[in-house]
Amino acid sequence: MSVISTLKTQIGTTIDQHAERFKAVSTYIGQNPELGNEEFKASARLKEELLFHGFEIEAPILGIETAFIATYTAPKSGPIVALLCEYDALPEIGHACGHHLICMMSVSAAVGLKSVAQFVSMAHQQKKHVVLKCPWQRRDYLTIVILR
Repeated sequence: MSVISTLKTQIGTTIDQHAERFKAVSTYIGQNPELGNEEFKASARLKEELLFHGFEIEAPILGIETAFIATYTAPKSGPIVALLCEYDALPEIGHACGHHLICMMSVSAAVGLKSVAQFVSMAHQQKKHVVLKCPWQRRDYLTIVILR
């Protein structure tokens, strides 16, 4: 098996090991829809999950209470990976846009990548895995400001 295949297998295995946790978080967020900048339950639950998996949480971001950045700094240098995490709901129809699923895809991808971070190294920069919570993603400028 090639190194890439081995890493992919490890990422998938890690995600599978935590699948029930991830499903529970997604279900909770789906059953508790909150409008943009009012996602207090979702934000708290996602931060709790990321802390469980060893990420450091910075919050609030730009004075926005529901915004956060979750970071894992790997023991070896390498690229910075950022994953956008959306979880705001729509008025009257809740999570019809699927943000309760999208946010958990980002979280599970971050957890999976974290599981192989110690094995991948690149000499040019510090390697981080970052999960960005994008408050009220329909206001595009907020995403741009947070990324800066």
